[in-house]
Amino acid sequence: MSIAPFGILLILFFTVFFIWHRKKPIEQVYKYFYILNIVSLLVLDLGQFMVLGSFIVEYNYVFSIISLILAFLVLFRGKARGLPFKLPIAFLIVIIAGIALTFVLGRTYKSVGFGTAWDPYFESYDPLPNVGISMHSLMILARSFIFLFCFSVFASVSRFDDIVTLMKVVYRVSIVVIFLSLLETVISNAISPLIVREWGIALFGSSSATYYLPRVSFGIFTPMLFMREPSSYCYACFLFGANALALGFVGSARIKKKVFVVFAIFALLLLLSGSLSGFIYLAVLVIVLFVLTKKKALFLSLAITIGVVGLILVSSLYGSRIEHLISGLSLIFTNEPSAITRSSEIIRIYSWFNNIRLFLSHPLLGCGLGTVYSYSGIGTLLSNVGLLGTLLFALSVSQITNRYFNTQRFSFFSLFIVVLAHLITGHVSYLLYLDRIALLFLVLKYVDLVRIKGIRRKALPLKTYVAVCSLTEARIS
Repeated sequence: MSIAPFGILLILFFTVFFIWHRKKPIEQVYKYFYILNIVSLLVLDLGQFMVLGSFIVEYNYVFSIISLILAFLVLFRGKARGLPFKLPIAFLIVIIAGIALTFVLGRTYKSVGFGTAWDPYFESYDPLPNVGISMHSLMILARSFIFLFCFSVFASVSRFDDIVTLMKVVYRVSIVVIFLSLLETVISNAISPLIVREWGIALFGSSSATYYLPRVSFGIFTPMLFMREPSSYCYACFLFGANALALGFVGSARIKKKVFVVFAIFALLLLLSGSLSGFIYLAVLVIVLFVLTKKKALFLSLAITIGVVGLILVSSLYGSRIEHLISGLSLIFTNEPSAITRSSEIIRIYSWFNNIRLFLSHPLLGCGLGTVYSYSGIGTLLSNVGLLGTLLFALSVSQITNRYFNTQRFSFFSLFIVVLAHLITGHVSYLLYLDRIALLFLVLKYVDLVRIKGIRRKALPLKTYVAVCSLTEARIS
């Protein structure tokens, strides 16, 4: 057994945290810890807590297990209000049915499984393997249960006003992240591109998925902070940016200026990442900003102008990659990986195509959770749990967030943004069992409710309507 240096510090932190809050109600302790869980996932996705033989214990495992224990304590000793369990239970039943059906029939699928990567099959020109149900399926099933259960309990003990507290905490953390990102950029470009990365790996540990080499974009070394890879860093910037936007539309003029500066910095970091994920998340944030702004004509003209300039810049820097992608598109839909020239974009598109094709072959229950994998959160979700599982998951999360906001309204806006953000990027873990998605769902639902002027009064209960109106007029100090 080996434990990372930060793992020891984390044990000490947990000890101090629970001693400090020992006299507070368990519901309050759980709310604090769940927010801490979300924040930890936004700033740390590097290394592992400890290694037990061949089993790697990641930091998010530790937070998830402690969250689960606290959630059960709230359920049996606290004052949880009518937990919304029906749809999540139905979702888990559908997942179990899909796993059982694939296992009993002995089905396998020509794809890449979880825990592996697509790249080697393009490098070695080997045919894709046949993958099926494995122990990883049970692990993802357990993680999905933990996410839905803990999120349900969090919503049951939280009030409408708590979303502002959550957003303010995330906003303060985002300020620290900006400072560290700028510091890493300066150190990487002025001293050594590896020094910050080596410090991070020494403190948090590393895994087989950890990027060691620095990321170069637009001629400079870009930050990754304590993330395994650029896409994880971009996802954190995306969530911080979305949180800043939501907070900016309920604060005073002074606060709005500050949070929009923060949003602009995260937008710039996404642009400078040079990552496909970064560009996609930036486009999604622009759409959210367009929906919220009142001066849509002016915003649209500025967005088009900046977009054209951006396309010219990107095409000048990545023109050869774009040409290679266009020339290889026809091969993607007609050949095995062995016949396709390797590039990051082509590998991603082939993985999307592969998983969507498998979903169309098994549209209702999918191939079974934990079987096939692609570089698309939505594509992987559909191929793993089918249309029925995906629908029940969306309804489950909507039910949970409705409980948090004391409303029965289904937010198509939230669903639209989540789909856009995860359609051609991300991992199924972003959706199913990492609690970062809880923040995104809550923030987007909040943004949707803040747009109350576009909603008829009878669409919401009177209590919720008054609460939303009072929040939009509040001044966040």
